[in-house]
Amino acid sequence: KNLASIPSHLRRLAVLAGTETSADRVIDDFEAKLGALSEKFRHKSPVRTFYQVWDRPLISAGGNELINDIISLCGGVNIFADIQLVAPKVSTEAVLVRNPQAIVASGMDIERPEWLDDWLKWEQLSAVATNSLFFVPPELLQRHTPRALLGAESMCEQIDLSRTRLETN
Repeated sequence: KNLASIPSHLRRLAVLAGTETSADRVIDDFEAKLGALSEKFRHKSPVRTFYQVWDRPLISAGGNELINDIISLCGGVNIFADIQLVAPKVSTEAVLVRNPQAIVASGMDIERPEWLDDWLKWEQLSAVATNSLFFVPPELLQRHTPRALLGAESMCEQIDLSRTRLETN
């Protein structure tokens, strides 16, 4: 459910596979990169973030999900963190009321989903006003593996870009 749990899962797998020595290097690297990300974004101003998994039905990530942990790591605030479901269905109206400052989509493919641009018609959204509609490939964020850290790095840079745009707007 969070990035910090990935090393312990890797350790258990390494013991079962008899590959503890090589796993230690991977785990050390993962923990160092995670610590560096945390240090870089920990004190930055929060950015209200909407993570969109799918468009029909409109699905997000709740507070009980790896994505929520990644958004927090980046100095973001998941606008649906109060929902304790993994992938809650939400309404367009709920997104509009919570007025995200960044929208990050994943979808089901390695390409940016066209439906991300559906938000452009809502000009009053902070994310639209600052051109903060982003995409991270789902295989980098939606799997609880060391690759999730690559997705976290990408999401953190995008949330930080949104933060910069908000501060200069």
